[in-house]
Amino acid sequence: MILALKTGRRPDVATVAFGAGLLGSILYGVARYFDFGPQLACPWREGFGVRCPGCGTTAMLGHMLAGEPGAALAANPLFALIYLTMALFAINGLVGLVSGRSLRLTLSRRQQLVGSVLFLSALGANWIYVLLR
Repeated sequence: MILALKTGRRPDVATVAFGAGLLGSILYGVARYFDFGPQLACPWREGFGVRCPGCGTTAMLGHMLAGEPGAALAANPLFALIYLTMALFAINGLVGLVSGRSLRLTLSRRQQLVGSVLFLSALGANWIYVLLR
């Protein structure tokens, strides 16, 4: 794993995607937390009749925005950590746009494979948690 300082003001695709996804999710979470706007039905739950791995994410966002980290983690632990990671990526990208310097993490193929296996394992464990709560 290499953590390097990247120079330049041009954001990479991942930064833009994380920022846009984070902003859209937060806006939807705020709207649902305050019972404003339409509530979108989960296609997974509608189609299969069971909770999806992301079930509870809207409630988690509302708890995060209300400053209730324990309730946010209880609503959906993995997605709470994913959103915090997305926020760090977005902040890093904004710092890069303003200052021209940002951090860049480079992983070897083996580290990417191990990370993928760990993420899929965490996703499975999180799904079991969501189904049992």
